[in-house]
Amino acid sequence: MRAVAASAVLGHHALLQLRASGLWTWAPDTLAARFVEWLSSGVDLFFVISGFVLVQASRNLPPTAHAAGRFLLRRLARVLPLWWMALMAMILLQVALALKNGQGILAHFGSDPTLVVSSFLLLPLQTGAAGPFPILPVGWTLSFEFVFYGLFAASLALPRRVLPLLLALAF
Repeated sequence: MRAVAASAVLGHHALLQLRASGLWTWAPDTLAARFVEWLSSGVDLFFVISGFVLVQASRNLPPTAHAAGRFLLRRLARVLPLWWMALMAMILLQVALALKNGQGILAHFGSDPTLVVSSFLLLPLQTGAAGPFPILPVGWTLSFEFVFYGLFAASLALPRRVLPLLLALAF
């Protein structure tokens, strides 16, 4: 199911790129437009599957701060190095394009370094029409995922008997 979800997201982005390049266009309210929009639901499916996997993998962990910290460190070690490599590739590409076009580096990123720092830390500070985005726009999903990881880790530190009540109050 994770492969299906990831493939749907990949298809959605690929079709949007084809449209942006002019290689394939479709009118609103057509079957093609609905299909492209439907493919975007792969993100939702991926989040649901991830939540299920995390619950199953951690259900035997004791409710302690140590278990919560260990969970967070494992998530960080698994996700951040690959994110940082992809982000660096995007930054280097943008810098190369800016220099090729005779612009300075700051002309592209602005004079505020918080965009670069927030992108590395997955803090959503740059806003667009659809919401906050890091320099590598697909990172918005990781920003949300890390919010979920933080909440999930907090729940690992709580006694199981109070967890349902606290989650109900939080939501």
